[in-house]
Amino acid sequence: MNADLTTTTELAVDSQPVSQTVVLAVAEATGDDAMELPPLYDTVDPDALNELFDPSTGGAVGRSGRVEFTYAGCDVTVHADERVAVSPVAERPSRAAPTLSSD
Repeated sequence: MNADLTTTTELAVDSQPVSQTVVLAVAEATGDDAMELPPLYDTVDPDALNELFDPSTGGAVGRSGRVEFTYAGCDVTVHADERVAVSPVAERPSRAAPTLSSD
């Protein structure tokens, strides 16, 4: 990962599951190949994340919430409005667990 990165990368969740968008956004933010990143399931359950933000089922979060977690050296925020924001973090302890909040 490039230590000079301090900006936020944002991707819209299009036709792919939100878990895939997270991996692609982290890869873009860090300049790493998505296939070289650690498995997302080591950080958060991808199936649960997909279900939470699945627009076809209304999702548990609906349209006013977000999930935040640290993955592959980045702070990741998945917003209910189908945006994934990724910010590389400086060396510091990662968050203990994913958090869910409603706006």
